[in-house]
Amino acid sequence: YLTCEAKEVRALAGYAGGIAGETRGNIEWARNESGSVTADYGPAGGITAVNAIADGTAVSLVSCQNLGDVNSDYGHAGGITAENYGTLRDCKVEGSGTKNTTIRSRGTDEIGAVCAVNNADASIEGCESGKGVILSGESSVIGGIAGRNLGIITRSSKTENVGVMPQVNISAGRLTVGGVAGRNEKGTGQITQLQVFRLVFDEFSNYQYMV
Repeated sequence: YLTCEAKEVRALAGYAGGIAGETRGNIEWARNESGSVTADYGPAGGITAVNAIADGTAVSLVSCQNLGDVNSDYGHAGGITAENYGTLRDCKVEGSGTKNTTIRSRGTDEIGAVCAVNNADASIEGCESGKGVILSGESSVIGGIAGRNLGIITRSSKTENVGVMPQVNISAGRLTVGGVAGRNEKGTGQITQLQVFRLVFDEFSNYQYMV
């Protein structure tokens, strides 16, 4: 793995990512072990804040792993990427030993263990949340993989399920929660061949939907 071991990665305004702020070229076998990735104003992701499209071609993150906390005080936050416009394949977010990995977002509606928003024509294949992941903050649309899905979320040839539902510790008053996606958008969102295990919620009962 190409590994980030920084104590903190921080952007005061803009994109914050454990490996790259914005991805316009493919990244494979990268791992974030930093103490935290934080954007004070903007998106934050464990590997990259925004997985973009470069010259009309979708960019891929393949076999990447995040073990560090991700925070955005005013923007999306995701364990691998905050906003996905390309392909995420065989990536994993999990705690390290006895340390949990916390994904926290304020000022936006969506949060997910792998990404906050999976955009139209983007795909998440075989990515999962492992043990020791906590979703926190103020977002109200919460997904075990993606907060909001406008693209495709499915298995890959290497995986059989999406692993463990993260622990949810959110202060929003009314929540929309999904084991894979908090909201799967009509017309474009597709979820296929996935299973979710161990739905665990931390001291709240104010969810609107749980799917």
